[in-house]
Order: sequence, then C-alpha cells, then structure tokens
Amino acid sequence: MGAGVIPESPARRQAAQYRQMAELLDSIGDGFMTFDFDWRLAYCNRAAEAHYGLRRDEAIGNVAWSLPQLGADGEMRTFLERAMTSRTEVEAEADSELRPGVWFHLRAFPIEDGLAVTFRDITERRARARREREQAARLELALATSGYGDWRWDVASDTVDMSARAAELVGISQGAAPGRMALLQNVHVDDRDGALQATERALQDHTPYEAEYRIIRPSDGAERWIRVLARIEFGDDERPVGMLGVLADITEAKLEDARIRADRTRLAQSESRQRLLINELNHRVKNTLATIQSLARQTLRDGVPAIEARERLTDRLLALSTAHNVLTRENWESADLDDIAREAVRPYDDPEAPRIRIEGPRARLAPHVALAVSMALHELATNAQKYGALSAPRGHVALHWTTSPTPGAVDLEWRESGGPPVATPSSRGFGSRLISGLTAELGAPAAIDYARGGVVCRLRAPVA
Repeated sequence: MGAGVIPESPARRQAAQYRQMAELLDSIGDGFMTFDFDWRLAYCNRAAEAHYGLRRDEAIGNVAWSLPQLGADGEMRTFLERAMTSRTEVEAEADSELRPGVWFHLRAFPIEDGLAVTFRDITERRARARREREQAARLELALATSGYGDWRWDVASDTVDMSARAAELVGISQGAAPGRMALLQNVHVDDRDGALQATERALQDHTPYEAEYRIIRPSDGAERWIRVLARIEFGDDERPVGMLGVLADITEAKLEDARIRADRTRLAQSESRQRLLINELNHRVKNTLATIQSLARQTLRDGVPAIEARERLTDRLLALSTAHNVLTRENWESADLDDIAREAVRPYDDPEAPRIRIEGPRARLAPHVALAVSMALHELATNAQKYGALSAPRGHVALHWTTSPTPGAVDLEWRESGGPPVATPSSRGFGSRLISGLTAELGAPAAIDYARGGVVCRLRAPVA
C-alpha cells in the first residue's frame, strides 16, 4: 500500500453503500417503505414521502399508525398486517383512500428486520385497459350488426384468432386459436378440397380469398353454410404473413335458394335475382373491406401511439357504419344529402345548443358519393372538435351547399368561425389526405383553405 493512503474503514464503506442505496430508491417512481416488527417506520423513499405528505426526518422511528397520514389509510394497514402476520409476500390492487380515483398496485414482503412495501400508481394503466376493452367491444358490435365475424390467420404460428362473433358462427370456443388444418377438419368432406385449394390459390397468386362451403359445427353438430372473404397480409419482404377476413352464416340464404330452385314457374327469374343480389353483396363487401383496410393502413401510419390510433380507427369505422345505415334505409339506391350531413356531424353537435348550422336544397347522392361525403364531413368535424371552431366555447360551423354551375352537381362549403387562430399545418395528416383523396369519388378536387379566422373546405359532389 502506498505511503500516505489511509484505508477506508468498514463503517465508511457501509455508510457510502447506504447513501447510494437511498439515492437509488429516491430516484424510482414507486413508493417504498420499511417497518420493524413493532410497526415503527424504518425508512421511506421520496415517492412515499410525497404520497403520504410525510417528513422523513420527523416520521422515521414513529409507530406507523400513530402518524395521521398512515393511520388514515385503513386498507393499507389491513394489507400490511396480513403480510406481517403470515410472513409471506402478498400483492393487491386497490384504490387510494387518501386520493379518490387513484389506483395502486401494492406489494409487501418480509425482510430480516420486519416488513417492506412498494406501491405503484396504476390509474392510467387501468384506464387504458378499460378503454381498450370498450373499443374492442364497439368494433365487435359494429361488425356484429352486419352479421359478420372477423378473424385473422398468422402464417408463422399457424393459428387462427377469431372474434366472439366469428367463433360463435363456426361453433368453437372463443380464444381457442386453432390451426388452419384443424379448422379444415370441420369443413364438410365434400367441400374440404375446394376450401383448401381456395386458400392455396390466394396465397400463391396474392389474390383475395373468397369461398362458400359447408361446415359441421363442433358445438352442436349442425351443418351450416358459411361465406368467407379475406385479404392477404404481407411482410416487409412482400411474402404473405397471414390473412385478415370476415365470415358469415349464409345457411338461410342457401335454404331459400334451394326452395326457389324447386319452383318449375319462377326458376329463371329467381336465379337472375339471386345472382344480382350476390353480385351486389360481393361488391359491397369488397368495397367495405377495401375501405376498412385503407382506413387502418393510413391511420396506423400517422405515427401516433397505438391506443390513440385504435381510438381514431374505431371512430372512423363507426362513421362509416353510420353512412351505411343511412344508405340501408334507402335500399342503397341513393341517399339524401341532408340526411348524410346531419348523421355525419351529429356526434359533434349539441342538440340543446346547436353549433353546426346545416342548410342547402334537396339533393340525392349515389351510394359511393354519399360514403365519400360522409367520411369527409366526419374528418372535418373531428378536426374542428380537436383543434378548430368546435374546440372553443363560442365556435361555430356553417355547412351549406348550393346547386353547382357544373350541371348535375352541388357545391358544398364547410366554414368554421369563432375558434382559435388557424395556421397552415407543416405536414398533411390522415384527415387532409382522406379529404384530398375524394377527388376520385367526387370528380373534382377538394379545396382546403387554412384561413386564420377558421378552416374553409369546399367540395363538389355529383348528384344521383
């Protein structure tokens, strides 16, 4: 040992280690406390000190339950006494008696000199999990009302995940995640080869998957007809990684078809009508699938957190569903522009004190035009609520349309006022891309003016 170097004593090393440990415990976000066997507070870190409003230099050494802050937390005391008595580690989730609405994850475990406890604020995690469950339920409901259930097949794991509706239709337990070949065993033996060939053809040719076949439902042994529509999902290397699709029970339609075929006087007419209905159904389902995939792909490219992206996607799917409802009432022949406009912005207006004024002459739109206009108005209303006129107490929106100088069209104008000052965005979000993309459906470009006094958007739509 060199001259003049004084060796560090064990006590000094221990003190340094204690300081380092204290600094580490103070740096974490979780609360941490220790108690001796007589329930005297032996240590608490900065997070615990802040939560209970303690001063460590005054609280340490006192019996925990004599401190007003700790003594008032009856649920924490019961939890700690259970861990101290059993001398085992215990965990729980509980809402705070001191801070209403705040939830904590508690963990207590025995130590040599008594008991230690950690607690973590999980309020946001619980709220996020609740929102995810609600959004999943809303999406499931939107699909269920159409009679379809959704599913996804992952090539790598060869598992098929089904929604509750899809699992019910094919008669398996939700969450079972069977393999593709296991599901194929439920297909009627006479239809099995066709179903398998359709899958292989879609994977090989990179084309949409379409099939109708009978299944023997495992849940009750019933023979049912199902229709399956799906699209291939590709990885970064352009190789198929799975399928995303929907399925529906078409047994009643098949039975009806059989009954119609049995009649020598209506056969030709019925078959023609059946083909027309099936073609129309195929067209609508394909268009709807393409729209949903486009919404999902572009929404998830926005660079927003996953939970926010799911919220945006769910809102856009519900807006699409609302437009479908209006068209369904009109037998998908055409829709009244006033109905489309009012349904599209209804979730963003107050019926008691309306802030969106809608005016215009009567005009009817073809289905594809009605869907495009509805989605555009939904995006404008969403942006207005988040950033524009509807985000301010005195903000208003004027939506009106007039007969266009172009024959067979109407000109729509969305004008915001009374909101915060507007600046031209530095980049285009999904909403502006979607609105600009309406050119293909409406036949004329959408013009968006980011005027300082309020956003103005003008659209030209052909009438039916």
